[in-house]
Amino acid sequence: MADHFGVTAEVRSLGSQQDKNFLVHRDDEIVGVLKIANPAFNETELAAQHLATQLIAAAEPDLRVAVALPDNAGEIRTAVTGLVDGRAYVRLLRYLPGGALLESGYLPPATVAELGGLAGRVSRALAGFSHPGLDRILQWDPRYGTEVVSRLVSHVDAAHRDRLQAAAAAAWAHISPLADLLPRQAVHMDLTAATVVVSHALGGVVHPDGIIDFGDVTDSWAIGELAITLSSVLQHPGSVPTSVLPGIRAFHAIRPLAVAEAEAFWPVLVLRAAVLIVSGAQQASLDPDNDYITEQSDGEWRMFEQATSVPIDVMTSLSKADLGLASPAAPISGVLIPRLAAESVVTLDLSATSDAMDSAFTPGGWVRPGFEDELARAAIDDGARLVVTQFGQPRLTRAPALSQDEPDVVPTGSSLWPAEPTELVAPWDGEVVERSPERVTFRGAEYELTVTGATNGDGEQLGVAEPGRWTEVAVRPVGAPVAPALTWPALAPGWLAVNRDPRSLLGIPAVATVTADTDLIARRNLSFAPVQEHYYSRPPRIERGWRHYLMSTSGRCYLDMVNNVTVLGHAHPRVAETAARQLRKLNTNSRFNYAAVVEFTERLAALLPEPLATVFLVNSGS
Repeated sequence: MADHFGVTAEVRSLGSQQDKNFLVHRDDEIVGVLKIANPAFNETELAAQHLATQLIAAAEPDLRVAVALPDNAGEIRTAVTGLVDGRAYVRLLRYLPGGALLESGYLPPATVAELGGLAGRVSRALAGFSHPGLDRILQWDPRYGTEVVSRLVSHVDAAHRDRLQAAAAAAWAHISPLADLLPRQAVHMDLTAATVVVSHALGGVVHPDGIIDFGDVTDSWAIGELAITLSSVLQHPGSVPTSVLPGIRAFHAIRPLAVAEAEAFWPVLVLRAAVLIVSGAQQASLDPDNDYITEQSDGEWRMFEQATSVPIDVMTSLSKADLGLASPAAPISGVLIPRLAAESVVTLDLSATSDAMDSAFTPGGWVRPGFEDELARAAIDDGARLVVTQFGQPRLTRAPALSQDEPDVVPTGSSLWPAEPTELVAPWDGEVVERSPERVTFRGAEYELTVTGATNGDGEQLGVAEPGRWTEVAVRPVGAPVAPALTWPALAPGWLAVNRDPRSLLGIPAVATVTADTDLIARRNLSFAPVQEHYYSRPPRIERGWRHYLMSTSGRCYLDMVNNVTVLGHAHPRVAETAARQLRKLNTNSRFNYAAVVEFTERLAALLPEPLATVFLVNSGS
């Protein structure tokens, strides 16, 4: 250190998978980070890394970048002899305080968005960069992901090998047709929670704004930058697959994604997760005392489990829908119930805005088991031949009163409740590919139809929908993953995109969905005075309250700990009836002379302690 950098200091080893990193400090002062490159990398590659740091630092001055510091001669030192056997490639890098994002625990959506934005800024800064040192073959490059998994999977416990290979093969099956359409450029290829440094704001909020470790800079698919960055989100506690969406949006706003890139994003992420596991297992076998490798293992497995917990088609559809890149689904045709008159069909509205929730079945009936059955029976009693639920409509009736997680409330098909036994027939040419006492699947040239809950039919019958019970109908393109009957709202756009609304098979039109929450906020911002704020940056759309609950249009119930004027609870039946009775009679202000306002203030004043004796009416309890 003294000979080459003019620094006499102590060093402390830091973690790394393949390089050697040391924290250089003198007393309480941190001088920098000494990095000794893996001998597998040459000086041309290190020169490319140095130029990449300079490019990003110049293009994005708000980002902190671990640039190399000059040596005694004012040059950027790389090749050093005498430090180890042979020539070592050594650099002294700027130290970035704050710690790695990996240490931050749960990542809220705002932090994920900043992380995606950081990846977008780096991708934009490196877009025009070319250098001979970028022409390299690295195991982290997603272009070689399946080969890496195949070669290294033997280092993984035998019980997990088949899953890893199957996931890698499925990911590549989606990537391969897109490979020639994916733009290539210089990529950092390691912007992860372990190499992104944070700054700390008041209240413990962290902001990912620092970049270290350019050892993987190479020329590859640009989408790899985003997939690698956001894959690391999934190893954090509390994350789910949909947690990456704010990061995708933020990246897209800075460096727009092509449709092919949006389609390749999730399979590249899955492949990245598999590569991390097999590579970590290999390194652990070569360097079993490397704590950095073993400490990463649990997080990498969590990443893989999350990445493979949802079918690739679903996450791809979800990502495209979220970015506005999805194409409308082709309509389906056919007849499931012969001779069904459209006017004899009643569609239940089970949403939070439905008047059915205020029906005579008592307020708050939606929490009672069998409430959907009661609504169906009432419609049949009123003359309906068939009662149908809405495809993709969040059902308040399926929401638990309290839940810390998003509940499964969005149907991926439709439910049928007939007035009498109703024959269900094949809506197109095809064959039955599955039949059991409760379920039948019929496959045509383009679509598959699954009926659950009908009694077995014969001949051309798929089954018989019986009165007094629900029969479930789901339609999807051939080859699409089989959807759960209900899914959670954040994931619903992905599942709904790979399923089809069965209503067209009943000869009835689709029902328009409710206005999106984001559209409502935009409309609010146009018509509300700016000083009238709203809670939360991305607020849920609350359209119903009952007792101490608030219900959103996504079909989720919240415990109301915010409203301070609803001391009797929302939708109190006596309050609602008294208010309605008064509104039918008179609704005016207290300057007019009428009995109700006097009686109210007298009763209220009688509750006050001495010497308080009068009431001043205002517009709220705030």
